[in-house]
Order: sequence, then C-alpha cells, then structure tokens
Amino acid sequence: RRNAWWLAEAALLSYWPSDEVRARYGRVGFEVEPVFGGTTQSYVAWSDQAVFVTFRGTEPGEPGDTLDDLTFALAPWDKDAGLVHLGFKVALDRVWDALSARLAALAPRRSVWFAGHSLGGALAALAADRIGLAAESPLPGFCAR
Repeated sequence: RRNAWWLAEAALLSYWPSDEVRARYGRVGFEVEPVFGGTTQSYVAWSDQAVFVTFRGTEPGEPGDTLDDLTFALAPWDKDAGLVHLGFKVALDRVWDALSARLAALAPRRSVWFAGHSLGGALAALAADRIGLAAESPLPGFCAR
C-alpha cells in the first residue's frame, strides 16, 4: 500500500511545475530531473534506494497530447513484441534516449518504479516494457513482465 501511495503521489507531481516538483521531492530526500521532449513530460526522481519514473498524462488544451491520444493506429513494438498504440509509442520515443541514459546511470544499485496517469500511465507501461525487452537494457536483469 505504501508503494502504491508513493507512486500515485509521484504521478500527480508530474503535472506540476518543475520548481515545485523539485521542492516536494527534496523534502523527502529525493533528487529529481525533468525529462521533456516535445509535449512528452516525465520526471526521474531518485534516492539512495529507489528511482521513480513518472509521466504526465494528457494536458487539457495541449494539442500535441490530443494528437498523441488520437493517433491510435497500431505499430510494431520493440523486438517483435506485438503491436502498440502508435501515438503512445511516438510520445515515448521523444524522451527515450535521455530517459534510458539517466536510468543507466542510476538504476544498477536502486529499484526502479514507473508510474503515470492517463496518457502517462500508458507511457509508464511502455517504458517499463521497453527496459525489459532491450538487449542493451540499462537495467541488467530487469524484466517488466
């Protein structure tokens, strides 16, 4: 229950301005870095024990988010792992290089948790799966299945 509460709070913070996110995480001993690309917004927050990767969901009035949501054609997923929503895949791709590089630096000695709401929840699920599928995964031994 405690983990679920922390992740729900982290997902909520992904909608807040970066300075407030840093202040709130800082009060509980976490460092944080925004990872933004186009309209995709995520945060990587870490302590000595854990890393939280959270994604913001659809922002009302944000045309790019609406386009991501409505681009629902299916596209091949990584390593022949089936098909996924094209808009969600494109949104994750916008931040993937920066996100995976950050995780490679942080994850080997910490547990990693993914969270998000709405569009952010879809991106969190895809990011966790992509980390688990990658042959060159920044998280050795990580499996999202």
